Amino acid sequence: MDRRHIGRVVVDWDGRRVSRNGSAAELNWRGREALEMLVAAEGRVVDRDSLAKRLWPDTLVDETSLTKVMSQLRKTLQEVDPGTEYVETIPRVGYRLAVAVQPGEAAPPKPVRNWRWAAGMAAVVLAAGAAAPWLAGWWEQNRDAEKAYAEGMRLVRKRDYEAAKKSVEEFRKAIELNPGHARAWAAPGPAGRA
Repeated sequence: MDRRHIGRVVVDWDGRRVSRNGSAAELNWRGREALEMLVAAEGRVVDRDSLAKRLWPDTLVDETSLTKVMSQLRKTLQEVDPGTEYVETIPRVGYRLAVAVQPGEAAPPKPVRNWRWAAGMAAVVLAAGAAAPWLAGWWEQNRDAEKAYAEGMRLVRKRDYEAAKKSVEEFRKAIELNPGHARAWAAPGPAGRA
């Protein structure tokens, strides 16, 4: 069971309940979502717009609806722990949790409620799978470019003419393998600048 101590109450995220010393109260789902956001903010203010977007995805709501949800959340917490202020209102900005959250289990992962988001994530996973062979080749090519650059720098440090000529070849090789290899472009030339 996924639980967390918030102030003097225990929140059961799975059962959407808050309890203290045998007294318990049910959280409605919007109250649970709002409380989860406040806990995740770790004492920072959660703005009204962020709460509204989470509680009413893809729907435009007025501020009265959010005020009602927060009022009901306060009432539910007061039922279990009278006299303790759990949610603080920051006028014209948002809300924040007014009590300490004790270390423990975090809130459970959010179920996917937005099919467009889920479809987008699936597309990203598929694209990453398709790009994997290309990325593997790119990493290998970049690794070889780094090796050529390192060899060029080693040769430059010898400070003789033949080594400097070979270093230029290594820098060119690095640039051929990775044309965007900025360090190879900026490498010292055969004059021996270092």
